[in-house]
Amino acid sequence: MDGTAMSPSEAYVIMYTLKDSYSLCGLLNDSPIWEHRTFHVLAALYGIVSVVTMVTHEARTVSTDGLRPAFFITNGIVYAIQDTETSKTN
Repeated sequence: MDGTAMSPSEAYVIMYTLKDSYSLCGLLNDSPIWEHRTFHVLAALYGIVSVVTMVTHEARTVSTDGLRPAFFITNGIVYAIQDTETSKTN
């Protein structure tokens, strides 16, 4: 291949006419479009994995000691508001 871009329909025809995987690998290795797209997909996946890893690591260092009492307090406040609203309508 001379490195020029081909239309999607031309690429489909070439891929359909290939009979063995060695020809397909040779075509993909010589294609700058496939190289660029593969690079971008792998870079995006690496970015997603690294962000998830960072968030997971940071979440492990946060203390959760005060979460249970805060949950009970918030739950009690919401229940009290609902109870007063229910008693007003009845």
